[in-house]
Amino acid sequence: MNFGTFTDVQGEFFDSVHFPPSLISYPFRGDGIYLVLGKVVEEFGFPGIEVEKMARMPFQANSKD
Repeated sequence: MNFGTFTDVQGEFFDSVHFPPSLISYPFRGDGIYLVLGKVVEEFGFPGIEVEKMARMPFQANSKD
């Protein structure tokens, strides 16, 4: 089991829970931008996402003008 902390497009933080079955198919691949699919859950009064699928997305470096 792993835990992650991400920021969304508005800059808000959210936590994620990754159970072993999803980690086998969708492991963390280092720092970057991730597409996360899962179920929103609340534990101890705090919302998070139980991750079903996750993929590291490609990104381009800023161009030098």
